[in-house]
Amino acid sequence: PEAKKLLDYDALDLKPFLPGALVKLKSRNRLARVSDPIRVPGDILNALLAPVGSLFDKGKVLPLILNVRTKSIEELFEEKETDTETALIERWGFSDDFIAKFHKPFLEGIYLAPLAAQSSRMFSFVFKMFSEGAATLPKGGMIAVSKQLEDMAKEAGVEVKTNTPISQISVGKDGDFIVDCVSTNDRFKASSMIMA
Repeated sequence: PEAKKLLDYDALDLKPFLPGALVKLKSRNRLARVSDPIRVPGDILNALLAPVGSLFDKGKVLPLILNVRTKSIEELFEEKETDTETALIERWGFSDDFIAKFHKPFLEGIYLAPLAAQSSRMFSFVFKMFSEGAATLPKGGMIAVSKQLEDMAKEAGVEVKTNTPISQISVGKDGDFIVDCVSTNDRFKASSMIMA
């Protein structure tokens, strides 16, 4: 939602992925396709026959989809808080096998954290976003997002310095950062900074 407010999607020329996922199972050389028959009804057979999750697990996805699609984002963030692993097992009733083969690699790839360290509310939010929208990439790659943000910052009068190795950051008496650069021995002040 915040990205829609900030970014110019038309200028990014977003290219959507098909709904669903490709899953690598240990027992197969080929990727298993997990389809979304709600958004692509022609994929119902693929969804039912996919070797990821039992029919019981696949049936349990429906109440989850109904929950996230009928609630606002605000309502999802008011749900009882737990970790995602507990929510998948206790609230949604998914099997350990389905969690291990699908939810664990998918969600841990998004959050870069174990399921037990992920918020159940964030899970609901992310699941809502994936079930209602499309995963997309800008035509120019992810760098196009950074470039658009940089251009907007510069238009607002922000000086953007990149590829600037620094040797020291200290805080001045006025609360601004004093930054010493490694290669140029330059020093500059900044009221705020982002380091990555």
